[in-house]
Amino acid sequence: MADGAIDPRALSHCAAAVREHDPDRYLATLFAPADAREALFTLYAFDHEIARVRRVVSDPMAGLVRLQWWREALAAIAADQPPAHPVVEAVHARWARFAPLRPRLEAAIDA
Repeated sequence: MADGAIDPRALSHCAAAVREHDPDRYLATLFAPADAREALFTLYAFDHEIARVRRVVSDPMAGLVRLQWWREALAAIAADQPPAHPVVEAVHARWARFAPLRPRLEAAIDA
């Protein structure tokens, strides 16, 4: 998907995830300029996905596998072959804007 051609289901998933799991960020994002909101919801949903790994796994190796999946998802997005996942699809839809942030997204995964 080209930047601007956004799957509304993926973005509504991102906004709903942020609203449910980080209401302060959700409300703050509503004050952002309209053309920046969807990108912010996408980044915050990405952050939630990688942060939740620690909460949902009981085996450290399983957590490492999940985080590796996210690293590979970023590589697949960059190759224009994103896996089917609503947050990944939203990141892919904004990749022209997010590509320069890839090292920071990978650093967030590593953290």
